Amino acid sequence: MFGDEGIDLSEEDQAVLSAWRELIECRYFSDIEGLLTYDDEVFGFNVQHAHLASNDTLRNAFHEQPTHCLKLGNTVLKEQFLRAGVHMRGVLRVVGLGDEYRTSIHALRMRNRYKLVSVDVKIVDVSDAYGWLKVAVYRCRDCKDEQILDQRRARERESPPFCMSCIRKARASDNEDEVPPSLLARRPNFSLITEDCFYEDAQSLRVRQVVYDEDGQVLNDAAPESLEAVVADEMVGRLTPSTYYRLNAVVKLEPLRDRTFAKDTRRVLSLEVISAEELALFPA
Repeated sequence: MFGDEGIDLSEEDQAVLSAWRELIECRYFSDIEGLLTYDDEVFGFNVQHAHLASNDTLRNAFHEQPTHCLKLGNTVLKEQFLRAGVHMRGVLRVVGLGDEYRTSIHALRMRNRYKLVSVDVKIVDVSDAYGWLKVAVYRCRDCKDEQILDQRRARERESPPFCMSCIRKARASDNEDEVPPSLLARRPNFSLITEDCFYEDAQSLRVRQVVYDEDGQVLNDAAPESLEAVVADEMVGRLTPSTYYRLNAVVKLEPLRDRTFAKDTRRVLSLEVISAEELALFPA
């Protein structure tokens, strides 16, 4: 969590950071050094799931909280890119997930929210590329301290509920053990620092399940079940219609596109893609 004094990490997060650092330095740093001649702005850096799973800390963190685990890993990857003198933004792409993650679109339910899955699909349609506010930076108008808040795609922008620096100053000046109720009750006084915010490129895909026969041959590439999948960063524009991919993704919920009121509670499933592996399939 971001606070006034930087990033306050739990012991679990510190252990995950250390595990990522050990994995990348031991197995992948030479690959990073080989990227010095690349000039892309964003680079998808593949990490084999088998290597990740060989570390108990990473295996458990990635299985239980894949999005948060990758966020911590990307922090380490940024550090290692800078160490090697690579001037690109690296994004971890975990590939080669085991069979325990394989599933199908028709088997997904609301109870699978945040679950890590791997599905073989045909891309049937792609949207135009768009961007969204992923990390917002706010400044308190009173004390000028800044707060950083992660945002959620396709949701209302969140802002800080209060300024801890102002609360600390109020407590110190009043010499009281409790925060003054009037300070907590008043409306937060923040401004959005747009030039410091981070926007992420994204693209929505419409995908259909690929069905195999007992011999592993494609039986049907036009199954009736379809789902929206969202790709980001360097994957935007790379996946095209009528191609086949194994999408490794986190199951998410999205509001209905045609909802008629703001607080509609209905949701549909979607896939937040963390990596995409092209399949060489030749349907009959």
